[in-house]
Amino acid sequence: MNEELLNPINERIEEQMKPFKFTREILDEMENVFLKNDKYNRATVKIVIKDNKMEYIRDTSATDTRVTNMIEMFKKMYDYVIKNKKKLLDCTIYVFTLDVYTYEYQHLPFFVRSRPSNRTGILIPDESFVMNDIKGVNVDWDQTKDIIKSNCNLEKYDKINKLYFRGSNAGGDKHNIRKLLEKERKYNTFYDITIGQYYVPFYEGCKYKYLLNLPGQQPWSTRFKYLLLMKSLVIHVGLIQNYEFSQNSSWHTFYSILYKKDVDYISIKYDWYENDDDKNKKSLNKLVNEIRETYVYYEDNPDAYDKMVESAYKKVNMMSLDVVYESLFMVINEYAKKFN
Repeated sequence: MNEELLNPINERIEEQMKPFKFTREILDEMENVFLKNDKYNRATVKIVIKDNKMEYIRDTSATDTRVTNMIEMFKKMYDYVIKNKKKLLDCTIYVFTLDVYTYEYQHLPFFVRSRPSNRTGILIPDESFVMNDIKGVNVDWDQTKDIIKSNCNLEKYDKINKLYFRGSNAGGDKHNIRKLLEKERKYNTFYDITIGQYYVPFYEGCKYKYLLNLPGQQPWSTRFKYLLLMKSLVIHVGLIQNYEFSQNSSWHTFYSILYKKDVDYISIKYDWYENDDDKNKKSLNKLVNEIRETYVYYEDNPDAYDKMVESAYKKVNMMSLDVVYESLFMVINEYAKKFN
């Protein structure tokens, strides 16, 4: 097993447990939320682990595939546990499967797919590691890596010298950053951004030297890990949500800790302000300028470009499905220990 990846993940597991109390009363409150809050009932999987067996409890009338796909993630992890003769500790966990974090219940230790770094929630791998749709076929993470490698055989000098993004207009009713940057094509010829509903295989990004990771409906997406596999320089636009009485800082996933800003990818902050068009215009101008400066810098410094791309590619290739399953196994058992 790759300790280079698992050690920092384990450190984060321990750190993110600290804000919570692990008592019978807390479990009772989580059960009450699961049963009586319609939003949480429909989007949460309750998993009971007893004697190294797992029982899945959910609202069977809910149609969101994130619920069923998350159950599949846990089933695959369980197969890994049995195969490697490991033991899951007895516990009851509640896995919230929406893209948002559990902002209404910050004192409760829900398992979540992502969250702002200044909010609570126990991060676990998202379900795309086991259920990723490529041209109508569901493939897992290891299979996805093989598909990307087979479709990404261009050398840097053969790649298109532009900033690339394809996707839907997710977030159009809020920050609208995808559409706003698409308009930059009129003024900056090095942009190749098209927003629409049609399907484009994500490995098309392999043809481009620079790949944008843009926020969707929420500031995070599952695509970041795929971009790191394409041997191109990834520019992540980190959306900071500024509301009237609060702020959500940059969002994290369970594997965010493995990749370092300015080492494996570029991160550019974009401050979005609720109901403040003037501030948002200034933020957009600042973002566009920083993207341009980044593009120019790495065009002028090919050695720095190569170093960053190679670092990201090496790390993301080390992250196998076994690392993903072991991480989930570690989270569950650390959580269980807190209640025992």
